[in-house]
Amino acid sequence: MGLCLIWAANLAHRGHAIRTNLESRRSLRCGRRGRKTRYRQARFLNRSKPAAWLPPSLVSRVDNLRTWYGRLLGYAPITSAEIETVRFDTHAMTRPGIDGVEYQQGELSGYEIREYLLEKWHRTCAYCGKKDHWIDAACVGETGARVHIPGGFVPLQIKATGRGTRQVVRTDRYGFPRGAAGRCKRVQGFQTGDGVRLEQPNGKYTGTHTGWLAGIRITGQFDIKAAAGRITASYQRFTLLQRADGYEYH
Repeated sequence: MGLCLIWAANLAHRGHAIRTNLESRRSLRCGRRGRKTRYRQARFLNRSKPAAWLPPSLVSRVDNLRTWYGRLLGYAPITSAEIETVRFDTHAMTRPGIDGVEYQQGELSGYEIREYLLEKWHRTCAYCGKKDHWIDAACVGETGARVHIPGGFVPLQIKATGRGTRQVVRTDRYGFPRGAAGRCKRVQGFQTGDGVRLEQPNGKYTGTHTGWLAGIRITGQFDIKAAAGRITASYQRFTLLQRADGYEYH
């Protein structure tokens, strides 16, 4: 029978969100420098990076993998781990010694490596014929062909959300300040990102809702992001299910 899968998850990183936030911060700082210090000379080519420097978006991916490896290590005696980096040249593998224009205009012309492999295998796993990221991860390594996946197996969906923000002033869509960020981390024992259950006795959203806190206010009015949408209610109607840990689960 081979190896049997007992736990799986799809982890959505936030590298794109980090890059977008950094670009937004850069534009705001450049605008502020132009408005407040017009006499200052432009700064460029005067910053250095350490030898092992990585972009923050990639650092986030590495930290996510380290975090979940450590968590799983606390529940099971993990003896080895396989990581697929998808860095190989299939053109050179099939035709050794190829170079020049023939190499540039070969079978991979116009394709990204990832898209080429997805199209080649019809967007399914090369071993078991199914398609999903967690299945690809389960089949990584020399023992991938002997992995047994039980029928009807549903993986955990994990989304990295980060842990708070350092932004001091909120801005509108034009980049102008519109108000200060919240001064309180917790209100009535709750904080943004907590998993909660809402009991709504009346109104448009009458019923029980579960989700993640999308916003808190010092007045005690909280916003929950649930399947029915974004709902605002008093803190007295919320029950804490899980503390915020930088991830959302579905």
